[in-house]
This record gives sequence, structure tokens and C-alpha cells, in this order.
Amino acid sequence: MPEHPTIGYLGADVLGDAELRHEAGGLIAAEVPLEVVSAHCLAPPSFRDDRESEEVANGIEHLYPLGISRSTREAIAASSVFGKRFWKLIHQIGFRRGDENRRGLRWLFRLPGALRLAMLWRDKRVGHIHAHGPAEIAEIAMHAAKLLEIGFSFTERTGYAFDNRYAKYAVEREGVLSLARGARFIVCGSEYKRRQYLEMGIAPQRLPVVYQGIDVRRCGPSIDSVFNGGETSGNAPSSPSVILTAGCLREESGFHDLITAFALLRDRGARFQCVVTGSGPRESKLRKQTLRLELQDRVTVTGMSVLAQGLPRLLAGATMLVQPYLERQSAGLAELPQVLLESMLRGVPVISTRSAGIPDLVRDRQTGLLVEPHNVSALADAIGELLSDKELRSRLAAEAKPWTAANFNRELAIDRLEELFITAAWTPGNSPPRTYMNSAPNALSQYGKAFQPTEKERLPQEMAMLEPR
Repeated sequence: MPEHPTIGYLGADVLGDAELRHEAGGLIAAEVPLEVVSAHCLAPPSFRDDRESEEVANGIEHLYPLGISRSTREAIAASSVFGKRFWKLIHQIGFRRGDENRRGLRWLFRLPGALRLAMLWRDKRVGHIHAHGPAEIAEIAMHAAKLLEIGFSFTERTGYAFDNRYAKYAVEREGVLSLARGARFIVCGSEYKRRQYLEMGIAPQRLPVVYQGIDVRRCGPSIDSVFNGGETSGNAPSSPSVILTAGCLREESGFHDLITAFALLRDRGARFQCVVTGSGPRESKLRKQTLRLELQDRVTVTGMSVLAQGLPRLLAGATMLVQPYLERQSAGLAELPQVLLESMLRGVPVISTRSAGIPDLVRDRQTGLLVEPHNVSALADAIGELLSDKELRSRLAAEAKPWTAANFNRELAIDRLEELFITAAWTPGNSPPRTYMNSAPNALSQYGKAFQPTEKERLPQEMAMLEPR
């Protein structure tokens, strides 16, 4: 192993994906020796006054497109450079049975990218590879790590492989299990994701929890500026309360349940205005639902996506934010939606559901209100309670700001990733990291009895680290 190994960082579209770009940029700013490669460059953005993103863009390389002739040259070169490792890898992914064979054929299509990655990094002292993105990105990293004889880790984001309702993803589930068994560790974005891997039989010490995080410095100076005497402009006695909800207008976002809840609230005599901001495939249906329930004078569906720069202005006039997500399995749903993080950090009370990793962030009746997905009556009750109880709104907002800043800030996430990556790069082998990164305090209790820790997880940290694989 070289004296000063670097970390290979692979993402699907590092420049076009803000989460990946900021994560890589934060690691580079922390002087982590990072070699950044993006599988694709789908839509190169411009980075005005964003030095961190410019640093990522200046040092990035791309895998695709490769082309047939280049792929052939890479394969010939790799067979010569890696020798037996190359042919062993071909044999492992090319000769399978049943569903494994179907998956193996898919992996063969990803092999050129892995060969290119291994050739790119073999002379750059890469001691560990981390992939951030869908399973196919982690598969490329795994193949490249085998050729380079180093470890790999990944952050898997899609969630479809864990959803039993999606039968067509059964092959992908097997692929994720194979990846999980081979990785030195898996970065889990929430206790919910960690639980899914525990159910697959992955050892708890291989499952550090690192939250996506939010830039506290960016939000911090403007937190107090959005308030007027402790209350938002939407709370003036002469005007109805303003309820904000934002996101992609699709079925799993739960906006149709929210509009039904608004009809219940209107019938109860509640005064409110709601702004549904975002765009998506269900926009037309939501507009029709609003008309059918005669809520057009109370609910506005903007049909416009909200850029990050516009969210503070919207939050400044909101009494509360309501995000009624429906998907427990997190298929297509971010584990910790940024709109919730930003709202809580800016002191806007939130209501959401026990979906994906949201209970890690929102502690019921402490930093926000949680209801069960699909429970329209409970959702209406929660909104009505916040509308009528100014003291509760103030208390939730007051507790949410320091809680979010302390446990979900980006600097903490970068520090944790740096520790994981450096430790892995400097310690050859496939052992788990010598650190135990847990979820936020009491996050487990927010999920209910099904998420209670096993006896194995109650072991002291020292015992867990010494436990044989």
C-alpha cells in the first residue's frame, strides 16, 4: 500500500447532482485526498460565486461515453495489466445461473466502465473506492476495487431494491445484497436505511449512519431575519395562516391526501391558505381535485419548481410546512428531504409522516409532528392543532432549530465521511471501520416497536468491533 493513499470517489452525475457536488466539494475543502470521477455529465451547470463547486469541476474526470473502440482498447490493456485478476472477474460475472445469470449479463455491460476506472486510478495511489448513487454505480466501483485489490464502500440512494411491491426489481435486490456483502462499509442516510441492511444480515458495525446534512452557515444568518417579532408574516391576526408544501407532484408525495385533509379542515371552520409548490406528473389531477372539493379559493397549485434560492422567501411567509409523504419503502423518496431540513433550521414548524428516514429528523411533538402515511384524518388533526396553538408552534420551532443544527449539519457529515474514508484507505483489508457512527439521539424510538434494537446491537462498542465477521 502506498505511503499516502488517496480515495477514489465515484458518482452518477457529480456536477449535475447538488448533493454529490456539495459532498465532494466539502471533502476537498477539508483537504481529503480525493480523486473524483463522474460516470456521466448529463447537464453541466454553471457555478457563479461557488468556489467549492468550481474546485470539484476543475478536478473531475468522466467515465462515459466510452465507445466500442475505446472499450476494446481498455479491455485489452486491462487484461495485460491485471492478468489473473481480470480473467477471474470475467469468470465471476459471466458464468451464473438463473436470475444470477441475468444480473451477470447486466454487470457485463458495466464492466467497461469498471475497467476504465481501474486503469484511471491504478497510478494515482487510490487506497479505497467510495461510490455514491444507484446500485449500478456501486457495481462499477466493486469491479474496479477487485482489479485494484482494495476495498470499496457505497451510499445507495434509490430504495427500489428494498421495496417488495416492485417485483421487477428482484434481480436488483440480489445485486444489492451481493454489493452489501462485499463492501467494507455502507454509508446509511438514516436509521431506516440501516434497518433494511440489518434485515439483509449485514453486521451493524459495517453500517455507519451519516446524514445528508445541510449547510448551517448558509441558513444560519437568515434564520431570524424571516421572523417579525417571533411570528411569520402569515400569522398576522387579519390574515389566514399560510401552509406551505413543496416537492415533486407525484403519487408517493401524498399531496392528494393533503388536499383531502384541507377539505376536512374547511368543514371544521379553519382559516388557512395553502401553497402547493412544485411540478410533476400529478399536477393536473391535483388541480382537478382542488376544483372538485371547491378549495380553489384556499389552495394554490403553482406548478413551478422551487429552486433552493427561492425557498427562504417562501418559508418567510409560512405558518408551517406540511410534507405528507406516503412511501415507507423510500422508493423514489429522499431519506431526509432538504425542504424539511431547511424549514426546521429556519424555525418553521413542520408536519410530516413516518416515511423513509423522516423519523430520524422529526421527533414527534418535540421538533415537529408526525402522522402515519395515508391517515388523512390524523393529518387534518395535526394541521388543525398547529393552526390553533401558537404556543405549540413556537415550542416546536424553538426546539427544531438547535436540534437540526447539531445533528444534521453538513460539517458533521463531512467529518464523519473523512474519518471513514481515511481509515479505510490507510488500513488494507476488508475489516469494518474502527468507529461506530450511530443515528441521531432517540431516532430509533420514533419508528415504533418494529425498529427496536436487537441484543446484538446492544453490545458495547468495543465488543462490536471485536466481533468476528
